[in-house]
Amino acid sequence: MQILTTLRSVLLGSVALLIVSPLGAQLIGTAGNYGAFAGSTVTNTGPTLILGGLGVSPGSAITGFLAVDGGPGLFTGTLSQANAVATQAHIDIVASYDALAALTFDTDLTGLDLGGLTLTAGVYRFSSSAQLTGTLTLDAQ
Repeated sequence: MQILTTLRSVLLGSVALLIVSPLGAQLIGTAGNYGAFAGSTVTNTGPTLILGGLGVSPGSAITGFLAVDGGPGLFTGTLSQANAVATQAHIDIVASYDALAALTFDTDLTGLDLGGLTLTAGVYRFSSSAQLTGTLTLDAQ
């Protein structure tokens, strides 16, 4: 049986970590309320539904969302642009990245198409880009 998992993709430089864990929300702090969060800009170009808030800090640019500029994107949570709430979420993301980057990864998914895969609990690494052309299922079991 699948359970709701916490997905956090944290980018720094050219390395991305994907953590699939029911405990992930404890690591991410206030950033756990966001479905999408960026350091400089969030840009949406097509019909998108983000479950959760939308934020950016220290940058402030968000485009392509109905609530922001009439774009096609939707989100279900709050909007935080370069304010105190977004600043705290950014601080929590950096602290989470530092903790997660110290973990040993289980699998390197560099260059793979993640569409159609089911990832169970673990730490996954990308040393460059990854593709997502279908449904990626996260199952923390």
